[in-house]
Amino acid sequence: MMMRPQVLVVGAGPVGLTMAAELARYGVSLRIIDKAPQPTEKSRAVVVWSRTLEMLDGMGCAEGFIDAGIAASTAHLIDETQQAIRVDFSLLDSLFPYALMLPQSETERLLRQHLETFGVRIERPVELASLQQNENGVEVTLRHGEDKQEKLQVDWVIGCDGARSTVRDLIGQSFGGRSFSTEWLMADLRLTGLATPPGEPALYFHGDGVLALFPIGPDNLFRLAANLGPAIEEGRGTDMSLAQIQALVERRGPTGLKATAAYWHGTFRVNERQVRNYRSGRVFLAGDAAHVHSPAGGQGMNTGMQDAANLAWKLAMVCRGDAEGGSLLESYHSERKDVGERTLRVAGRMTWLGLLRHPIAQFLRNHLALAIMERRPVQRFLARQLAGLTVRYRHSPLNGSGSKAGHRYPAWHSTVIERQPRFRLAGRIAPSALTQLAARFPTLLHPEAVASTEAGLWLVRPDGYVAVAATEGDIAAIDRYLTALLARPMEMLAAAEAI
Repeated sequence: MMMRPQVLVVGAGPVGLTMAAELARYGVSLRIIDKAPQPTEKSRAVVVWSRTLEMLDGMGCAEGFIDAGIAASTAHLIDETQQAIRVDFSLLDSLFPYALMLPQSETERLLRQHLETFGVRIERPVELASLQQNENGVEVTLRHGEDKQEKLQVDWVIGCDGARSTVRDLIGQSFGGRSFSTEWLMADLRLTGLATPPGEPALYFHGDGVLALFPIGPDNLFRLAANLGPAIEEGRGTDMSLAQIQALVERRGPTGLKATAAYWHGTFRVNERQVRNYRSGRVFLAGDAAHVHSPAGGQGMNTGMQDAANLAWKLAMVCRGDAEGGSLLESYHSERKDVGERTLRVAGRMTWLGLLRHPIAQFLRNHLALAIMERRPVQRFLARQLAGLTVRYRHSPLNGSGSKAGHRYPAWHSTVIERQPRFRLAGRIAPSALTQLAARFPTLLHPEAVASTEAGLWLVRPDGYVAVAATEGDIAAIDRYLTALLARPMEMLAAAEAI
């Protein structure tokens, strides 16, 4: 008999696939459904940032992504005078110091392959028709095609079903925010006459607006994004011809740039929206179901996949019986909503800078702002923010002692992929002390420490963020934290030092 699934994942885009793969890696029984009969063939999101690659490395599948993508170590910002500023991603303090250019269709293909290694397959076309929480979990109705329905009881439901989320609607979560009045063009093109190296993205600032070019494949295949002006009517640029796209490229891009073929193009409007709560009882929201924002900076898919990585290990601990829920699950909302809000602000500001129309404002942007960005510390800060390396959970209920609690721990690479969501100790610790700790907390703590160049003793969460930053030899701080997580789940772990 098929085991009753503990979790239903709704939506099989990058976020849902990441969620399902991580839960499956940790031994959680699940089903994943999608109402679309086939996966997307469109490029959509085109960049995988360093922090996401670190996460994929921990999942055991980063190598396939790197082999399939284009590692861009530099991006170019170019004004109307052709003055260029290089943003150097090699400054990133990561094992992956670049922006990996990869169409979303490829990202989904690679994640599907990874998910299938755990024996999990996506069910298509299957739609969530109803959802009702009860004392035993969540009762859902699934619609298979047009003539078959299925009743199913699960412990948890995770909505990864995009900006028009059915899960979000069924639990009554509002999706407040605003829409920009500007229409944008998105197209996949073959280009010749490039002014920058073919494997590096470029952003051109023009009096009419912006022209962004992102390499996404061999033989000079690029994603183009450009604002078209006020969105007077829905889909105004949908029927643009190659000649019209070429006219836009000629006007805003470098001399000699030519679009030789267009494989797909469409238009969109930017929305900035976020739910009030990422959790409603036994139902969670992740990715575009919880937050949507401007595509500026390529943050959307990456933020959603990191939502999944944040929730998966916590929910897996609960499903496995390794820890009680309490603040462990509540921390998902408090941590990731803050990240979503910051992403909304940063992407919105970047969009605003690109849409400046007043000549004086454009002059200040092109000369003052770009001049500031020439400075190496500014470049490093911008690169780290784009790459997701500045994310930290300052006010998380999971933070223990130490000023670095909630910060990303400098990434380490492990050739062994963990099948249990356990914390790791980093730093110098006596083998006997580690053995004793691991014996006390076998389901929470990995029995081997990780070598570290950082001073002190660090307890690192399964998702790579610091839980406790203690002085060397302070085993008691680690013991108190794990005791609180295991035995006192309803208390704020930030108060663990008082135990």
